[in-house]
Amino acid sequence: MKPQSKTTAETEGGQVMLIISIFLLAGSFAIIGTLMVLVRSQIIVAHELSLSKASYILTEGALEDVVYRHKKALSVSATESLTEGDITVQTTTTNTPDGKIVLSVGNENGRIRKMETVLIEGDGAAFSFGVQTDNGGIILENNSSIDGNVYSNGSVTGSGLNLIKGTAISAGPSGYITEVHATGSAYAHIIDSSRIDDDAFYTSIDIGTVVNGTKYPGFPDLATSSLPIPDTLIDSWAAFAESSNILTAECVASGGHLVIDYDITLGPAKIPCDVTFEKFPDITISGVLWIVGDLEITQGPKFTIDPAIGNKSVPILVDDPANRLTSGRIIMSNSGVWTGNGSRSYLMLLSRNESAEQGGTEKAIILQNSNGGALLVYAGHGEINLQNNTDLTEITAYRVRLQNNTEVVYDTGLASAVFIAGPGGSYVIDSWQEVQ
Repeated sequence: MKPQSKTTAETEGGQVMLIISIFLLAGSFAIIGTLMVLVRSQIIVAHELSLSKASYILTEGALEDVVYRHKKALSVSATESLTEGDITVQTTTTNTPDGKIVLSVGNENGRIRKMETVLIEGDGAAFSFGVQTDNGGIILENNSSIDGNVYSNGSVTGSGLNLIKGTAISAGPSGYITEVHATGSAYAHIIDSSRIDDDAFYTSIDIGTVVNGTKYPGFPDLATSSLPIPDTLIDSWAAFAESSNILTAECVASGGHLVIDYDITLGPAKIPCDVTFEKFPDITISGVLWIVGDLEITQGPKFTIDPAIGNKSVPILVDDPANRLTSGRIIMSNSGVWTGNGSRSYLMLLSRNESAEQGGTEKAIILQNSNGGALLVYAGHGEINLQNNTDLTEITAYRVRLQNNTEVVYDTGLASAVFIAGPGGSYVIDSWQEVQ
């Protein structure tokens, strides 16, 4: 074989390197091209997402505007339109038996976003705790217990480790929890002689308190909280009852003390005298009832919300504006039956007696002997006293005192309770979601 010259070998080596370089260059271009496609794709996606977000923001804004106008009883058309640049939004309101459905549709060159909210006609109140009190605090005596969380602007005081099946909160710098067994956590400035199954948050704790979770000494005091129903809302309910019907003739005929021991439908109405429900009548409540005086319930009357009201709650106000120290009281003895419509429908007994808040000894509400069912009791300025096997869903008051095997079992539906609307015809948001 003829030997290969040096020049030929070098030439062939150069060709090989050239071919390799071409392949490497081609591969680089392919990689760069792929990256450019990916980058371009990401830019397009980001651009589309930006436009879609802009459409979403405008759609939600239009929905909020229409919902606000419905809630404030302002002027609003069945269909409202809004345009911003290339984005158009159309918001429509459809009436339902219980309220309204508001649908907002945003369109940005075919990019569609839809938001919908369901409004229920009524006045909203959120009861977030099994028992909530103002500065008067919570007092548990004998074998009374609470199945749910409690929140008090005053102290939470037990006697022999009364059971709270949940979290116990005594807010503010004077917060004090003593002699209770909380299955959840406890929050107070001072915790004393208690058992806490979860964590404890406090400034001071005594050596006798057992904490099964973690201790957090020096924890800031929780802020005090307002009660769920403001006086202004109660005033509007009373005004609505008075404007609807006043049972003056019935009060005069009964000598100023109306005794009801027969089946009857009541409300919305104002009854300007004391009222007693006795024996076993069926009482249908078809609207807000305002009793000017005292209310007494004996034996076993049955109270039912009128089915026409739907899945809403109805207050029975007991209030004498001329005498809130010794009048406006509610006294219930023996069994009573309280029935709503559905899972979020309750009757609420509300006393405006102010004796406890003013330093007096008069009780705003006294409940005895197996009263229960779909019943809420409320005395924002007075004391509620529960005795003898009373079983309730929720209690709110200036002060609450539980005695003798009384139990409060919180219903989670109360977190979004809706009361029948007063004169303003207000609305409560039941749901809010994106549907596309």
